[in-house]
Amino acid sequence: MLYLDTCLGVLLMGHGRGAYWHGSQLSIEEARRLVPYNNATSLQVTISIVAAMAWAIRHPDQGSREPDELGFRAILAMCRPYLGKMVGVYSDWPPCSAATGPSRRIWTWTIPGNSRTSG
Repeated sequence: MLYLDTCLGVLLMGHGRGAYWHGSQLSIEEARRLVPYNNATSLQVTISIVAAMAWAIRHPDQGSREPDELGFRAILAMCRPYLGKMVGVYSDWPPCSAATGPSRRIWTWTIPGNSRTSG
């Protein structure tokens, strides 16, 4: 049976270089080698929760925090072994390249159905 990698990341759009995707690529085989009976998506998602809980246990005096207030180096150090290959790639992909006229600027960086500007 052929399995493809599960990709989990962020797509940043709207800048001069088009679009940039950064994220994790993890195969089911690698995920199950790391944590038996698991799948790639659940491992990619839950490891950040486990890392944040470990950070909270180590810093009980810090109280409740937003994710961007945590020590990202410590969080990433704990997550990294479970994320597979980390990838960052640029793309010239425009979501609605066929749009024309004055609305093109709005449409170029809008995914239809996910925004009030998409109609």
